[in-house]
Amino acid sequence: MRVVAKLLVVVLIIAFVRSNRNSKNDKPAPPIEPSAVIENNGVEYRLYRGVKLLDVFETLPTSAIDTLDADTRSKQHLIVVITVPLGNHKVSDLQTTFKLKNGQSFVRKWLPVNDNKNEIATGVFAVTDSVVSCSTEIKPSARK
Repeated sequence: MRVVAKLLVVVLIIAFVRSNRNSKNDKPAPPIEPSAVIENNGVEYRLYRGVKLLDVFETLPTSAIDTLDADTRSKQHLIVVITVPLGNHKVSDLQTTFKLKNGQSFVRKWLPVNDNKNEIATGVFAVTDSVVSCSTEIKPSARK
């Protein structure tokens, strides 16, 4: 149910952004480029510093987000878009570990959407700016 609620929020945000962008008085926003792109074991991490979360949403295809996790406790954010190729494998769980400058880390567990036809899972995370690296573990489903 949480996944469905999060997806509904994402769809509403994207619809709002696109309706505002289509206004006749608005200039098109310049393309947003990630400050870094890292690939590790086939998983791609696009890191965005100093940009708004809604601006990053505009760069993503409609309905491409499986998970949205935004930590709003920090004023400085790093936005991380994680793309995980699933292939034909059934995945039960994805677990991303974010490592901080001070050596500590935190984990976010997330799931691909059940009807993901692209065979790719995409997670968007707004985390503290002190994140220096991240890695994602793919846990296969026991069901075939």
